Formats: sequence, structure tokens, C-alpha cells
Amino acid sequence: MWHALKRSLCLTDCPIECPIECPTKPANHRPTPMHDDNQILVPPSFMAVYSDARQRLTEHAAVVRARYELCEDLAGHLVEHAQTLYHVQAPSEAEILRRIHAGLCTAESGVSADEATWVTTRLAELLNWPCPVLVQTPGEPLPNPSLQNAQ
Repeated sequence: MWHALKRSLCLTDCPIECPIECPTKPANHRPTPMHDDNQILVPPSFMAVYSDARQRLTEHAAVVRARYELCEDLAGHLVEHAQTLYHVQAPSEAEILRRIHAGLCTAESGVSADEATWVTTRLAELLNWPCPVLVQTPGEPLPNPSLQNAQ
């Protein structure tokens, strides 16, 4: 299979099975570039944030992928903050996660309430903490994240 992949990346039509290692390939041989639009695998848990009842995406795949990257990075950055809160203030793990979730549910956070729930759940996974029941705080609905980027 690896040889078939290498053959698909080669621009020349070499008769040897593995064209990348072919001694007769031209000096200007360059493999074709891979498309980077499918390099990020969005987990089903995040796809559910942007799916309707029929499991169809409510946003373009590129928007979902960009929002996933943002939310995954945010969860990763919050790990150290949550650990610091746990050691300094010493509330329970569940209380720390609830406070972070409440902060993420505000309009200033830049994420929707559903994304805030996903980020907090992901944070709990990264910390290996049990995730409490997260209640979304009532408030005005956030604008569409894809429209925020366009402004």
C-alpha cells in the first residue's frame, strides 16, 4: 500500500514499482502537494455541535474545522489555568469546570454556548477530571461565529 501511495504522489510515469526511489527519475521531479483542507479530523463530538437533527452540518465544513481548531486550542490552553485554580483556590474540580464554563458562556468569550460546553467537556478529558452537569446560563443568543469572522 505504501508503494501505491508513493506512486500516486509521483508526477512521472516510471516503470519501477516505487517511483519516488527510482534512479531514472528526472532531476526536476517533485511529488504533488497534499491538499491541506482535509488534514484535520474533527471528532464526532464536535460535529454534533454543528449538526441538525438529521446529522447534517449547519455550517460549511471549513467553518466547522476552523471552529474546532479554535475550541481544541482553547481547551488546551485552559488546562494550566484550571490546574492553577485547583492548587491555589482549592475548590472542587467540578466547581472549577463550572466556573470556566460560565465564563465561556458569556458573549465576550467568542464561543457559542454549545462550543463552551464542548470546550469544558474536552478540558475535563484533558485533565482526567469527571465532568459535572453543565447548565448553560440564560442570556442573549450569540451571533453566528462565521459572521463574527467576516466583520
